[in-house]
Amino acid sequence: MGLIDGIYAIAMTLIAFELPELALQLIKATTKQIELTTISGLLIYELISYAVTFLILYELWSFHKSILKLSGIRHIRQNLINGLILALTCLGAANIILILNSKTELAANEIKANMSQASILKEWIAHGSTTSICMLLMIASMFGLMSLLAGSKSNPEESSSLKALERTTRVKAFLFLLFPLNWLPMLLGSQTPLAPVALVILAYVALSHINGAKLRRHLSEALRGSS
Repeated sequence: MGLIDGIYAIAMTLIAFELPELALQLIKATTKQIELTTISGLLIYELISYAVTFLILYELWSFHKSILKLSGIRHIRQNLINGLILALTCLGAANIILILNSKTELAANEIKANMSQASILKEWIAHGSTTSICMLLMIASMFGLMSLLAGSKSNPEESSSLKALERTTRVKAFLFLLFPLNWLPMLLGSQTPLAPVALVILAYVALSHINGAKLRRHLSEALRGSS
């Protein structure tokens, strides 16, 4: 259990360490031709990206920890699934850092080149589509693996709670598999996706919070039991 807490905590911390440097990079690139509102918008987007990342990692940690608390690891298959989830957590954190770095570098270069504000914002939204899709697929894979972990039901006394967790993580995996459709307009000739990826996931987090009251009771009970 300690390893799980540590990996999720390190993933969140590494991303937080990147934010001040990225913000400073944007501020240093500011010129008189670029309005403060453009820089402020980019900085706010980075903060939203971190907040969304934190909330997703927290949700993944909550489900992961609860499933392991309720079912335990009693088979080699469970151990393998658990290891894969942790590996994807590390890869996901690295991928998010890569996305933020590449977007910031692109914006800084365009600011220095005195490109229009509209062009900067459009490129910011569209840039990093491949890495963003990979991130969403990794999250889908993590939820899918958690569904398999909960589906083992190796603890008969907690079968109802594990069944609820299995069903919910399967639905979440399916949703994240659908999110790459956000970039469908770009395949049809558009220069930007339907919406910035951070806002798409923020909408998911908000809806998940509204509709997850019953499930959160299962999670809080399991997490209280682990303390």
